Amino acid sequence: MIKPKRWSAGRRYLVAVWIASLGTTGLAMASSAGGLCPGLPPLQTKIRFRGHRFELQQPEDLRRLDAVLDGEVQNLGAHHKSSDRDSLMAMKSLIAGALTTTARTAGDVTDEKAIEARCDALVELAEIGDSLDLATRNPTPRRIDLAQAPFLHFDLMHNPVGKGKTPASDLARNPGPDMDPSLRDPVRSTFWSRPSDIASRNLYEEFGPIVRVDDTICAYDEPKTSYGTTPGFTMKCGARTIKVKFGEHENQKRDTEVALTRLFDALGYHVEPNDYAPRIRIRYERRLLLEFNSRKSLDITYTIFGFIPVAHQIVQKPQDPFRYIQSAIMKDGTVLSPDDLARSLIRPEILARSARASKKHPKGTSAEQYREDAATFEGGLDHLVMNEANVQLHEAGGHSIGPWSWDRLGHSEKREWRGAALLFAWTNCYDVRWDNNRLKRDGTGIRHVISDLGNGLGRADNYRVDAQGLVNDFPWTFTEAPVVDCRGRERTSFRVVSYQPVFGNDAFRDMTVDDARWMARLIAQLTESQIQQALIAAGYTSAEVRLYTEKLVSRRDRMIRDLGLATEIPLLRPRGVERAFDYDPGRDGPVEVRVANGPALHPLESRDLVIRRGRVEPR
Repeated sequence: MIKPKRWSAGRRYLVAVWIASLGTTGLAMASSAGGLCPGLPPLQTKIRFRGHRFELQQPEDLRRLDAVLDGEVQNLGAHHKSSDRDSLMAMKSLIAGALTTTARTAGDVTDEKAIEARCDALVELAEIGDSLDLATRNPTPRRIDLAQAPFLHFDLMHNPVGKGKTPASDLARNPGPDMDPSLRDPVRSTFWSRPSDIASRNLYEEFGPIVRVDDTICAYDEPKTSYGTTPGFTMKCGARTIKVKFGEHENQKRDTEVALTRLFDALGYHVEPNDYAPRIRIRYERRLLLEFNSRKSLDITYTIFGFIPVAHQIVQKPQDPFRYIQSAIMKDGTVLSPDDLARSLIRPEILARSARASKKHPKGTSAEQYREDAATFEGGLDHLVMNEANVQLHEAGGHSIGPWSWDRLGHSEKREWRGAALLFAWTNCYDVRWDNNRLKRDGTGIRHVISDLGNGLGRADNYRVDAQGLVNDFPWTFTEAPVVDCRGRERTSFRVVSYQPVFGNDAFRDMTVDDARWMARLIAQLTESQIQQALIAAGYTSAEVRLYTEKLVSRRDRMIRDLGLATEIPLLRPRGVERAFDYDPGRDGPVEVRVANGPALHPLESRDLVIRRGRVEPR
């Protein structure tokens, strides 16, 4: 007789833990369902704030959170931004509103508008609290043990997109049982709104001429102190405060944010208005050079046994500010080259250092590097002319509270974020860290903003590839159609290929075919002219505009075919795209785009580039 297999004590313990967790989850869901707003999903009201967990559906937890906020407000020092106090006070106001409507609707009679207001207050409260909590975290790990490295590498290399099977949780009501589920919009939210008449928009002036600095000489304000691999600062241009962000100088990559924000904004997503500036003119201040590398550190220390350091990786390498200067203008009108400026300011022994020493501590970034007579020379300096840059209005769209995450508070279950995976994949925008998002608040409430789209239009197959903004590396396709066997059964489903975000993203992973079709219909409303308008606004030359346009059109048409929408949506290139084409702006003429009620647009021809057999090359 075979004796039944007995479970070990370890197995019995694991099963007990599993059963207990099910019970705990059930109790949590039950308490949430019977809380202040029974219709809210449990994930939307559970937050962690200042080391404590709160279930915002419960009045007692709201009162506990209010007490924590009182302590936070009292501990605010003079170094804290006024927006920090505003955010904390906004949370207290939302708590008071939720508790007030609770008292007002107690009893048998329920005021539907009051309940709706209470639900909205709880959602906004959770979003602000979660954003403030994220603001205290580092976007990348500070320490990685070598034993963890293989697992981390595996995780970074396996961030799939479009593997979802369950429908989004925020779909608007279905008007009929026969309606295609991919046609349903998400309900009203702070993440996305249905744009009107996409094809009629002028994407060159998508944000209006409010950001352009042209040749205005502005005044230096503050350094860039956020995370990021590229340097920048803020400057005062009259009454406006402008954020300046340079591209990567080492590899001549182009910043793609100006183009992509126009495409994303046209499709209903919240972005930060920005523009391309071919040059920056700024009054000279030594602080600009000294503070050029003030960005927050993203350095990583590698250890063994969890505490013995064996290697150190500098993610944000210090940048030489003189490499971003085109010229210096003296008060008497004399024009100096960057090298002449450096020789007049910096001690000779500093300029004669080895390349390694110069890279570690770039010239001009510490006070002891300056000549004794530098101050006298600086008295005759008027302004600097600096490289092309991305410029943004500071605090456009409201005060920034902090970042928001794709995967917290139930965001990954929303159609607008699942569908966004296809938009990010179409443009190969891959750096979807939560630190690249901003939660903003103004008099009308909060908005979830995508604040950094400067990492697209290149390769995005895995985290080791750093080719954003390189037109020749941008692939011609990014999707594959389902494979059907001889019996008509799908062996493979629709796939997104040659694209994955650099970090895991539940919203992107859980995108379904219906979510993808929903987004494809939006993308398909963009015209070829609008794509070119966005690229011209970003400062690309005619050759780059031509090649990027052909590749984006190719990716669009292939996506429509692979999603089975070709009978519904006309293709821009019904006969296919010619990949190995030649184009010379001098011979064939520059790219020209016309917009309604406006002049013809032409790209800037600052570089002598042509297309040979489908690749941009110097003439």
